[in-house]
Parts: sequence; C-alpha cells; structure tokens
Amino acid sequence: MNGLVMSFKYFSKFQLSSYVSNSIFYVLFAGFFFYQTAIGLNFSPPFLGGFFGLVSVLVFPFLLLSFYYSKGREYREYSAIDIIFFVIIILSAVTSLLNFVLSNPRGFESELFAWSISGVLFNLICYMLAKSVTLTSQKFIGLMVVTLLIMGAIVFINIGKRGIFYLQLGHSNSDSVASYQGFGRSLFVVALYTIVLVKIKTIKVILFVFSIPVLFLNGARTEFILFLATFTVLLLKRSKYSNLLTISFTMILILLLVNIDTIISMLPQSRMVRVFDVFSSASGQSRLQMLSYAWSTIQDNPVFGSYGSYVKFEGFGAGIGSYAHNLLSAWVNLGIIGFALYISAIGISIYHASRVFLSRRRGTEESSILLVFVAAVLIALLFSKDYSYMLFGFMVGFTSRYISAHRIRNAPLPSLGLSIKNTAYRRPD
Repeated sequence: MNGLVMSFKYFSKFQLSSYVSNSIFYVLFAGFFFYQTAIGLNFSPPFLGGFFGLVSVLVFPFLLLSFYYSKGREYREYSAIDIIFFVIIILSAVTSLLNFVLSNPRGFESELFAWSISGVLFNLICYMLAKSVTLTSQKFIGLMVVTLLIMGAIVFINIGKRGIFYLQLGHSNSDSVASYQGFGRSLFVVALYTIVLVKIKTIKVILFVFSIPVLFLNGARTEFILFLATFTVLLLKRSKYSNLLTISFTMILILLLVNIDTIISMLPQSRMVRVFDVFSSASGQSRLQMLSYAWSTIQDNPVFGSYGSYVKFEGFGAGIGSYAHNLLSAWVNLGIIGFALYISAIGISIYHASRVFLSRRRGTEESSILLVFVAAVLIALLFSKDYSYMLFGFMVGFTSRYISAHRIRNAPLPSLGLSIKNTAYRRPD
C-alpha cells in the first residue's frame, strides 16, 4: 500500500512537471509569436513589453521546480557536457557582472550587462526545457501541429509590401513590435520540434513542405537556411540511399554556386533573394568586418579577450550588436577559456550526433531531436549567431538527455543482471 501511495505521488509530480514544462515551452515560443502578432496588427497594446525577457523571468522559478521533478532529473547523474554548460553559465555571469562593476566598456556597461545576463537566462531556460519537455505526448504534439499551421496562416495572410511578413515595418510604434528575427526564432523552434516528433510520416512531409515558404516569407534568412540544412541532415540519416543522396546534394550545391548570378537575376527582388548572395549584401559586408575586427582583437588579447571592445568600433557603428556573428564572439568576451569550453560542449554534441547519424538503427525521439538541434546550432554558431544564442542551451540539454536515456536504457537490471535493451525499451542510436 505504501509503495502504491509513493508511486502515485511520483506520478503526480512527474505529470505536473511535464505540464509545466510543456506550457512554458508553448508560451515562450508560440505565445511570443501570437503576442507580437496581436501588437503588430493593433489588436493589443504591448502590455508585456517585448514579452520574451519579462515572461522568461516570470516563468523561471516554475521551470526550475519542473526541472527538479522531471523525468530527466530522475537520472541524478550529470555527464561532462552538463558540467561544461554550468561552468559556461557561471563564467558568463561572473564576467559580465565584473565588467559591469568596473564600468567596462564605459558608456555601454548597463546595456551590455543586460544583454549578457539575458543570454545566460535564456540558455538556462532552453537547457531545462530540453531536459524536461515531453517528447512523446501525442496530445501536446498534436497541439503543436495545429499551432504551426495557424502561425503559417498568419504569415501568408499578412505579407507586406516588401514581399515578407514584416509587421514592424510601418507600425505606429515599431519599437514595440518584434523584428522578423524574433518571429523567425519562434517559427523555427516550433517547426523543428513539431516535425521531428510527429509520428505520421504523411503529416511530417506536409508540415515540412508547408514550413519552407512560411520561413522564407517571414524574412529571417538564418532560420530559413537552418531549417533546410537540419532537415536535409535528417533526410540523409533516415534514407536507405544516404550515400547517393549526399553525392546528389553536393552536386546540386556546386551547380547552384557556379550559376548563382544567373539564378539571382531570374528571381523577384526581395531581401530573401540575397540569401543566395549574402556576402555582397550590406549585412554580409558588415559581418565580414565584424569577423575581421574580432580576429584582430583576439590576436591582441589571446588569453583574456577584450570584453565588449567591439561596441565602439567605427567600421560599422557603435553598439552592442557589433559582435562577431560566430563563435569567435565567445573568445572576445570570455577569453580563450570560454572559447575552449564552448568548443568542448559542441564537440561532445557532435560526437553523439555523429553516432546517431551513422547508425542504421531505428531512432528514438531523443536521438532524432538531438540530431537536428546539433546540426542547427553548429551551423548557426559557425556562420550567423553569437555565443549567447539561446538554442545552444537546447543543444546541450538534448545532448544530455540523449546521454542519460542511453545510459538508463542500457544499464543492467539490479536484481537480475540483465540489460534493459532486451526489454520493451528502444535503444537510442
């Protein structure tokens, strides 16, 4: 009887934890999209500010409790990637706080401190969500399918004069409306989560085809490229003809690059057309300047970096957004130790994702979502995003979750000395 009561208490805590984590995941990504749409279409005032920052602070205590009682917490063992992640979080928080106290960089210390701490908070939230959000509840995944379709419909209905979904443009209070990057982040995360985990292959294909024009018309080039790249990886993994497909994709890519000028001249004028010729655009040129300046900063300060030094570089205007849009930004702000920690975490994730990719076994939810998030974050940190990119937290969390699931499902049964892989559990790749 006591065992039954204990099981019921555990079940209740676990169920409640799942509901809380799922709700927070939904609110932060789908909720952000709907809230910003309501503001952009003048259906609502910005009563929650920009939404993501304020709501993240409000939900953090609840997510912390949910994380503690989640199934992921049951494993009780942290792998190397978890330890590295928490060291990164501590290093980022301490570095930003110390520089804020020292008023460095002067004139931007408050703004840069808020930016840095936001990155720490968002990464922590994404890490805990990855460890605790459900991967198997078909009710929640069904809700996400409907949500993705509604989000896509909103994009199609509200195409602006520039040929993209850009509610900020022309709005009477444009500062209160998110940019296409914010909308793109929500669309990308919702699409990635939903398409990977939905069980019915026909629906999976429909959602994938549906999401391509949605992300294209949203106007966020990075998320559009990441979406195509990550699902190309998943397609190659699941195909019996992966070697042939890899060769075919490579040949098609070479043909596209060789004939890029002809292709661009045939397309209608839109900012998204420049996704095929990014380095000749103003944005591409600025990023090359930022990269060059970051590298020169590292050469001058190879050990400790130079926290926030880029904010006053005159080559592309002063501001906290002038960081290198790749992982070198970690070296600039956190020094060689911070950069090495990021490389270590990414290396561990790539190792496990590679095992999943090369395996011919049927994948699990943990292995599939690990594969796409590692691919997405790796490409993002190489070519577009800074070290505080919140999806890094997702990548680490899903990697840790995969490692834990692999350990638990293959552990020997205490009383019989048998391997769980011989039971109803499916072994991850």
